[in-house]
Order: sequence, then C-alpha cells, then structure tokens
Amino acid sequence: MRYEYQVYYSPGNNLVVADALSRDFSDCSDIQQDAELTEDTEANVNFIVNSLAVKPYLLDEIKMKQSEDPICKKLIEYSLTRWPDRNLISHELLPYYQYRFEMSFSEGFLLRFTYNDTTMFTT
Repeated sequence: MRYEYQVYYSPGNNLVVADALSRDFSDCSDIQQDAELTEDTEANVNFIVNSLAVKPYLLDEIKMKQSEDPICKKLIEYSLTRWPDRNLISHELLPYYQYRFEMSFSEGFLLRFTYNDTTMFTT
C-alpha cells in the first residue's frame, strides 16, 4: 500500500477551523442589501411606468383590477413575502410558479421583469 492512514476521533467543539469556515462574515448586512435592492426596483418600476404609452386613468384601472383579482392578490402576497413549495400552492397559481423570481410588486403594480422586457400581470 502506498499510504498509511491513521484515523483519530476529534470532538466537534475542537473543530474550530471547520466552524469558522461555515460562518458568514459578510461586510454588508442583509437588511442593507434588501433596502438597496428595493430602492433599485422602485426606481426601475417608476421609470417603466412613466415611460409607458398608457393614459394615467388606465394605469389606475390596472392597479384596481390587480388588487381585486384573487389570483393577482395571491401573486402579490407571494412576491412580497415568500413563495411556498410548488406542491403547496393552489392549482390556479401553478402557471406562475416558474416566474416567481421575476415578479415584483411596487408602486401598486404586479410586474414581471425579464431580461429585455417588463410585463404587467393580468389574469
């Protein structure tokens, strides 16, 4: 045999290097990163909404319809909190599950951001 092995037991409280490597020592707090992301998202939404060739009364109607629609209500709730596992969501929401990371609710609009487009949700 090329190598000789010796196996020693070491209790977990003696494994300080492994413990240190498993901890997160990031400089920015999650709250600060979330605040920056929220500001960026709101700025993007404002830019998009202001550049739409849609009359203001139609934008208000879209907001109202989204807030009244039961599916949009759930999508808004999930985009503001967290999506449950796929097997726990209702059948009506399954088509939207694949877009869960692209959805955002800001300025009263439920939006889907993609690489080169932004869409307002309608059901």
